Amino acid sequence: MTRQERASRTRTALIKSAAARFADGGYAGTGLKSITAAAGMSTGALTFHFASKSELADAVVEEARAVLRPVVGEVLRSPGAARDTARDLVTALVRLLHDDVLVRAAARLELERPEGMRSWSAGWYPELLRLAERAWGETRGRLAADGPDQLAALAALFVRSAVPHFWHRADAQASAADRGEPAGTPGTAALDEHLRLWAVAWRALLASDDRVPHQGPGTPVGGTSPGDGTPSGG
Repeated sequence: MTRQERASRTRTALIKSAAARFADGGYAGTGLKSITAAAGMSTGALTFHFASKSELADAVVEEARAVLRPVVGEVLRSPGAARDTARDLVTALVRLLHDDVLVRAAARLELERPEGMRSWSAGWYPELLRLAERAWGETRGRLAADGPDQLAALAALFVRSAVPHFWHRADAQASAADRGEPAGTPGTAALDEHLRLWAVAWRALLASDDRVPHQGPGTPVGGTSPGDGTPSGG
């Protein structure tokens, strides 16, 4: 093995170790010593590759985005209406959060680090927004959301909410195991629950009420004209 290959392997091992620690303990709760200890390496090996914990966290995010790209690409290549593709994209992202520690770590880092740091959402939110805009056009705006921006933001909120949902469930299962209680299949119940909730939420967001016509700028929701209390069109 060449020196360059050894260096590459060491860097990869440190990133994987950091991802596991960040996913479990968060950014503030993870020290560099815990990362090197888990990787079986010295602090000097870490500082040779990464000047700071922040730089190491950025590397975890970049690796997570590399995992993310083919998944997002595969969903976007699927034929069908934009509303279905958007639904499938969120489902794929939630599954990836559950299954891949790099992605889970990057998502948690995004929640806990200061704004302006590298973000895993940059790898999928622009696509989700474009899908929401297409879905809005497909339905002529007759959705429960107030616009494509809101539709995309609500879908993204569901993705981000999976991060604490999974780690809190993991903590609870670990505590149950410590008490000698049966834990079942770790994480599977949390994933299934979140995806069921997502299916319900997406149907609600896509719901249209054909009984309520498009309103003019001076007409309140409900179809009444201002000032006379008479239903519009009646």
